[in-house]
Amino acid sequence: MTHSSSFSPATGKLDKLRTLWTRRDFSSLAIEVERYVYWQRLRIQEQLGMLAPQDAPRRLAEDEFWDASDIDEVREGSWLTLGQGILGLWALQAMADGITDIMDLIRGLLATEGPRRGLAMGCGDMVAEIGMFTHPALPFSHVEGHDISFVSLQRAQQLCQAQGLPASFVITDANRLQLPADHYDLIVCNHAFHHFTEIDHVAAQINRALKPGGVFTTFDYVGERFQQYSDAQLAYANQINRLLPYHLRRRANGLVRTVVERPNPAGLSPDEAICADLILPALDHHLSVQYQYNWAGLLMPLLEEISPNFHGPKHHDLNHQVDEESLALLRLLFDL
Repeated sequence: MTHSSSFSPATGKLDKLRTLWTRRDFSSLAIEVERYVYWQRLRIQEQLGMLAPQDAPRRLAEDEFWDASDIDEVREGSWLTLGQGILGLWALQAMADGITDIMDLIRGLLATEGPRRGLAMGCGDMVAEIGMFTHPALPFSHVEGHDISFVSLQRAQQLCQAQGLPASFVITDANRLQLPADHYDLIVCNHAFHHFTEIDHVAAQINRALKPGGVFTTFDYVGERFQQYSDAQLAYANQINRLLPYHLRRRANGLVRTVVERPNPAGLSPDEAICADLILPALDHHLSVQYQYNWAGLLMPLLEEISPNFHGPKHHDLNHQVDEESLALLRLLFDL
């Protein structure tokens, strides 16, 4: 694995702004100003007693945050695991207009020849991506994995070795990425695009790096910045939340959720959804979008804190049974 330098958003904020102003790099300046305002807001919240003391000191940079995170714990608590657990194939079909295997779509679109090369951007530990590069009907001669977290890439390397997938890994900041032209047959970016600040740059690099006839696919959050859900989303989510039985509204800390609220940015990763609203326009501008499925504008704020109540303590165990009431409610939520 190789290492490239990355900027810590928690240090040198004013110096960074001055440098960008001197360089007349107004696009990056706009992003950094938004970051600076965000950090200032956290300081004000601290002074007003809105943040616990342990939240107040310098927050981790994006790479430090993910190096220190328990990825399995993050994945365990995500509402997205519902589609892989008790709902299984039904949920996946409901989320993607009846499509049961995304690899069937990719195989139908991919028009490249020769040994296939793949790229997983923001790949983390590769758990969400490896299946796309090990499909028996679509073999790859080599795959690159890029991520900002050294710890995650160590796990990714172990996973690929165990699966027999030829792969190499690079620690890098996608916002400064320079990819070779016409190089990859398939580029995958799952659950990572919303952490990037230079959205247009990344989309342009993807377009440059794909071979003619190559395919890019992403599965990501494209909503409000810092997951600050709209008033309409919260209104609908709260109406439904009040209808759910108490045992399905219980948080991990044991307390029953009475109100669905916007998450406190202090509890998120530093770049969580920092420019998520720019993803779709950038992809439309730089790529020819063939399939696009929009969903979960209500499911995410509603289920994010309480999804373990639906799939139980061992949702990965396909023999685990969930009561029919919970399953029926969950199906209803996916149908809304």
